Order: sequence, then structure tokens, then C-alpha cells
Amino acid sequence: MDFDEFMKQPGCTKGEHSWSAKSQVVDCRFDWHQTATHVTATIYAKGYDTKSLKIQSNGSKLNVSLDLAVGCFLKEWIVYGVS
Repeated sequence: MDFDEFMKQPGCTKGEHSWSAKSQVVDCRFDWHQTATHVTATIYAKGYDTKSLKIQSNGSKLNVSLDLAVGCFLKEWIVYGVS
């Protein structure tokens, strides 16, 4: 982009600026399986920010979010057989 186009962009008023459309949810290839004691999830992604990986579990759900260069990957798995 040239400088005039750059200057026409609205400025950020709050928070951090992101040059990519991080709010866009993208699909990644993934595999997952569960045993009686473990849940294993594999996400195949390129160009991700290692500090952006978030994993949350409450015993019945596993939530994963990951920021990529082209958007973000969000996935929720329902886990079964919680003891």
C-alpha cells in the first residue's frame, strides 16, 4: 500500500492494532481422540503465534483458541466419561 492509503486508515482508539483480520475464524485440519484418562488434540497450523495459544477445560469441554496470520482458530470438543 502506498503512504496516502496508509494515512486514510482510521486509527486505533483503544487496545492493540492488528494488521490482519484476527477476528476472522479460520479452519485448520485437526485430529483428536480420548482415552479413559487423556484427551489428545493435534492442530495442523502454519504461521501461528505461540503466545496466543489458549487451552481451557472444565472437565466436560475442551476449548482451544490459536491466533494465525490469517485469522484465528477456535474449537470446542465435548469430552465424555468424566470421572
